[in-house]
Amino acid sequence: MQRKLVLAAVTAVWAVAASGAETIRVESVTAVPGQTNVLVRVLIDHSAPIYALSFALKYPTTGLTFTQANLAGTVFTGAATPEYFQVLSGTDYCGAAIVLDLGEPYDERTLPAGTAQFACALYFDVKSTAACGDAYTLDLRSDIGSPVIDAVFTTVEPGLISKSVAPALTDGTV
Repeated sequence: MQRKLVLAAVTAVWAVAASGAETIRVESVTAVPGQTNVLVRVLIDHSAPIYALSFALKYPTTGLTFTQANLAGTVFTGAATPEYFQVLSGTDYCGAAIVLDLGEPYDERTLPAGTAQFACALYFDVKSTAACGDAYTLDLRSDIGSPVIDAVFTTVEPGLISKSVAPALTDGTV
């Protein structure tokens, strides 16, 4: 009986990992024309520990201006404080690259698996010319930037070579 229970548990965990539980999503928020410093949270779901991630999104400059990104209030604190955090931005896109363990000594720090983990804070100003009721899509992609920024999680088991996982991407709106 115990053997069947363990096998069923292992099968269930594998099924969750194989079911596309890996996700980067942008939370939708409401704002008004002329509002500044509108917080948009980037959330992640991952079924295995990760030690790096990157993402980028395209936004319409007709209604929004990207102002900053940071890790304040995110899961990247304490033992999960990254050794590398880079804000990436261009005329109509923004994103970030986060690596927990980059330099020696390599202590194989990772962010434990989880769901709805707040990974990055993005801030936008809404242009005063925006009309009430307009919705501006924050379009997560893997084909923008120079060089191109991949939306990816990097996982590794201790002592093994790392593996990149392309998560599902879910857009948000302001």
